Amino acid sequence: MFLRNLLLDEDNKLSNREMHVDYENNVASNKLTSNTDDLMLDIFKQDPSITLDAVALKMNKSLRTIKTIVKRLIEENKLVRKGSKKTGKWIVK
Repeated sequence: MFLRNLLLDEDNKLSNREMHVDYENNVASNKLTSNTDDLMLDIFKQDPSITLDAVALKMNKSLRTIKTIVKRLIEENKLVRKGSKKTGKWIVK
């Protein structure tokens, strides 16, 4: 509308009150993230020596997505890696 006013010399009303942000979608997104986290933690509980590649296959997600979620879970102190990358194990707190 602003550009139409500027370029076409129209007189459209400009107001932030006409903008509507739907907050319910944000809440639903957080619920999905929580479910994904819970599912991933369950996978690590069932098989502590599982690789991230195998988790990605089980969850039908990309390896990059799994690494991002694991990083967040480690920062939130819900998941810990003990041992080396090759022979280590995941510990769910």
